[in-house]
Amino acid sequence: VKTPYYSSGLLIESNDIYTKVYAKLGLILIWNQEDALMVELDSKFNNHTCGLCGDYNGIPIYNEFINGDASYNSITYGNLQKINKPNAECEDPDETQALPSCNGHRYECERLLTSPAFADCRFRLNLETYIQACMQDKCACNGHEDSFCLCSTISEYSRQCSHAGGRPSEWRTPDFC
Repeated sequence: VKTPYYSSGLLIESNDIYTKVYAKLGLILIWNQEDALMVELDSKFNNHTCGLCGDYNGIPIYNEFINGDASYNSITYGNLQKINKPNAECEDPDETQALPSCNGHRYECERLLTSPAFADCRFRLNLETYIQACMQDKCACNGHEDSFCLCSTISEYSRQCSHAGGRPSEWRTPDFC
């Protein structure tokens, strides 16, 4: 589709960084053309959503992975969102295939995400979520292409910070990302 494109209450725009889809019903999809998709909803949807995208309750760091005294891992939480359809076959992921503890990468990930470039981001986002994602990325790379493996997580942190009203400064270097 050549952009901008408009038809029946749907507008699609594209630039070098994002493709945005605006739906008249109050929904905006923002795709970075690589590995991240963000959904924005009109305020009329407050407290009317649930599932993997959250409940839109106005508490930005509310943790849906905690229910009372129980804390869920991502697989268990994902399974809670299944829709019961008698003819649907959903195979549970093999939890034994999950990555091992990646705590050995915590220092480096904290250093990257708390660098001066992200000073305006620390209190706008749940930093721990991004530290965990960074550690998982480091583990998955097994020491190969570290910069490439971390770039999507750091980029997403920067994007989300900007979206939350923050102003991250330039964090990319000729040697990193």
